[in-house]
Amino acid sequence: MRKLIFGLLLFSPVALIAQERTNKQVLQSLSQSLNQQYKNDSTELSLLVRQKKAVQRFKVENGSTAQLTGIAPNKLPIYTVVDNNTTAAATTSTQTLWQGGSTGLGLTGGTQALTGKLGIWDGGRVFFDHVEFQGKGGLQLDNPAANDDHATHVAGTMIAKGVSTVARGMAYGNRGLIAYDFNNDAAEMAAQAGSLLLSNHSYGTVAGWRVNTSANNRWEFWGEPGATEDYNFGFYDTRSRFWDSITYAAPFYLPVKSSGNNRSQNGPPEGNPYWRRNAAGTWDSIPARPAGISSNDGYDIIPTYGNAKNILTIGAVQGIASGYRQATDVLISSFSSWGPTDDGRIKPDLVGMGVSLTSPVFGGNINNLAAYGILSGTSMSTPNVTGSLLLLQELYHRQTEGNFMRAATLKGVAIHTASEAGTAEGPDYVYGWGLLNAERAANVVRNHQNNHRMIEANLQQGRDTSITVIASGKGPLVVTLSWTDPPGAVNFNDRYNNRTPKLINDLDVRVTSGSNTFMPWILDPANPAASATRGDNIRDNIEKIEILNAVAGQSYTIRISHKGSLTNNAQAYSLIVSGINGIAYCASAPSSNADTRINNVSFGNINNTPSAGCTTYSDYTGLTASIRPGQSLPISITPGTCGVDKEKIIRVFIDWNGDGDFADANEVVATSAVIAGSTAFTTNVQVPASIASGLRTRMRVIVAETNNASTINACGTYTGGGETQDYSIQIVANTTDLALEDIQEPITNDCNKEAQYVSLRARNLGESIIQGTDIVYTTEVRQGANLIQTLRDTIRHFVAKGDVMILPHSQAFQANAGSYQFISAITINGDQNSGNNTLTVSKNYSNGLSATVTNIQA
Repeated sequence: MRKLIFGLLLFSPVALIAQERTNKQVLQSLSQSLNQQYKNDSTELSLLVRQKKAVQRFKVENGSTAQLTGIAPNKLPIYTVVDNNTTAAATTSTQTLWQGGSTGLGLTGGTQALTGKLGIWDGGRVFFDHVEFQGKGGLQLDNPAANDDHATHVAGTMIAKGVSTVARGMAYGNRGLIAYDFNNDAAEMAAQAGSLLLSNHSYGTVAGWRVNTSANNRWEFWGEPGATEDYNFGFYDTRSRFWDSITYAAPFYLPVKSSGNNRSQNGPPEGNPYWRRNAAGTWDSIPARPAGISSNDGYDIIPTYGNAKNILTIGAVQGIASGYRQATDVLISSFSSWGPTDDGRIKPDLVGMGVSLTSPVFGGNINNLAAYGILSGTSMSTPNVTGSLLLLQELYHRQTEGNFMRAATLKGVAIHTASEAGTAEGPDYVYGWGLLNAERAANVVRNHQNNHRMIEANLQQGRDTSITVIASGKGPLVVTLSWTDPPGAVNFNDRYNNRTPKLINDLDVRVTSGSNTFMPWILDPANPAASATRGDNIRDNIEKIEILNAVAGQSYTIRISHKGSLTNNAQAYSLIVSGINGIAYCASAPSSNADTRINNVSFGNINNTPSAGCTTYSDYTGLTASIRPGQSLPISITPGTCGVDKEKIIRVFIDWNGDGDFADANEVVATSAVIAGSTAFTTNVQVPASIASGLRTRMRVIVAETNNASTINACGTYTGGGETQDYSIQIVANTTDLALEDIQEPITNDCNKEAQYVSLRARNLGESIIQGTDIVYTTEVRQGANLIQTLRDTIRHFVAKGDVMILPHSQAFQANAGSYQFISAITINGDQNSGNNTLTVSKNYSNGLSATVTNIQA
């Protein structure tokens, strides 16, 4: 039966079409075959139960129920167990996409076209009568025995309305959730795949160690008789192949699966009793655990179909209530299962919040329609991600006037924009590609700042394709290639840590610029704790290249090719690129390379002395000066000559706004007097206080043989000798930078109060935590030319990187209707950017009317 299914998929003449359009014929046949297999397996399972070689279900240590769902080729039973919201939304930046969120996108998942596009398979019935689901039209399409806390909690994390604000789901406006239990999931998924965009699967195969609470809380080891590890960990099993077959035939459908909670299930101490199966398949009591049995507390502990290629596998981290700021914010949970797969692929794919999520539950009482529970597990992190991804489909549908992303595109965007996690750059087998960042992903989907591009295309056998882009300097140049791969082979006879790749169509992406070639991230499964390196990825159906020091205005060529033969002679793929759509900088050079040259440029961490000889133009964009907002930085340029010493003037340009030219205000940053000889020109460059950290831009230094500075322009050919040199500039965040953002009060409709209080809002824009130091803040309250009052306070406050603090003045001022001006300032020892420490706000008040902001200056 299984051979028939796979043959149908791989050798169908319409298999290529299935990569780009849903292949309903394949899905229908697959569903029918899987249904028949489910019936056949059910007969065998019933026999095992009657023979007392298996129980139908049992309880495990977290209160969940493990249920008999299949039989392995070695005739041992397979059990499935569930992998036991405001902070979750903050952790993945999902709340920024909501109505009232900082992006202004107003996404809820409630677009009519998304009704019925989200599915859930779980351990029981979703309690759709709960107040969080009423009016949402959820559909339980099978008949589970009972309402289930776990299924209800998972569904709530995706779509709960937010009757209780702390339990609001990620896609809280979505309707028509399609629900099943997990008993016959593959057949049901095949039947629904043509209409679904996403489905959530917070369950997995019982593997390794488990506490069986239905059998006197005994420890059980689920490995094969005589084995010291469970082959199910990292194993690409039959169900993995089923799921890859379904997704290959349904290119818009993305299942999202929990990685498992196995890392905290470690078995009893050595020498303590435990149970395991014997060769006959029945359980034996073992008096003492020997040394050498794996505690499944490290790498390679994601079981079975969590290792499918075309799904998104999710690990669990602790919540970040204030939102992600840096990699060290992301802390893996104690239970989340780590990769890699046996063949070395990167799993989990991403992580989400899975610790202490509040969401609706059944609660055991059908008349209690408002019960809530707090649960932890990769079961919880998975719907945190699934619901968030639905919002990205909603955004894409809006942007493209009715279309949806392919699953490979959605998966690629999520990985492309993930927040860095772990101790080193790049992916790892703990956090995968990092923490989902829904805001960054949304910015790619909507091409925010014209900085991104998404391409869905098809690679033909024996061909390659390439595009050329220009780096914008707005963040690194990032390239991600993603594709839905044909199902891999299941090799049960070699089921322990078989490193043979499961990848069928091996696509490759490379980026070149000049003589430089940039490679994708790779990991080494033989050394799973090692940091990622760059090289040829032969394992994953997603490849990602990050060029952190891409030169703004420079061209890069992205090339996509393949190794060997492509199944069905073609492969659909998705390409996501960020940090592009820049503008090539204009050329600049003298008309002659004789005489005048530049001997040295010193600026920031650049100290460049070129080799002897004269030239018209030198590209030193490989040298970068890292500078900070608001900084006053010395620059020194020493001219020289290859022949006759002539009068000369030096001019320096910096493209502060990164728009590809030097024509904007204040972009001429230094101009010398007329220089005779080789006297160094030294001055200070003032970096704008408001410039955004992260920008990578360009500095141009020109020395020209002239006595008139106005004749030296950033572009074009200038008369006589001289030299133009280009350098890169990187804007980095200050270590200490407390910025005054707004005057919170006086608030509107308060104009007639005799006593008015003023509060300021400040943000820590620096890289360091602010703590244990005095913050002094003042406000002058003026009415026309009259100083009404000066308010002054000092406070000590803990302010994390990126966080906001409110600074209330302790004194009030006497208010009347009229126009007021508030001139505020803030100071803190060591602040490296004084340019954002002052703020002036004017407000007009009328009796009984709201205040109107008329002017803001920072």
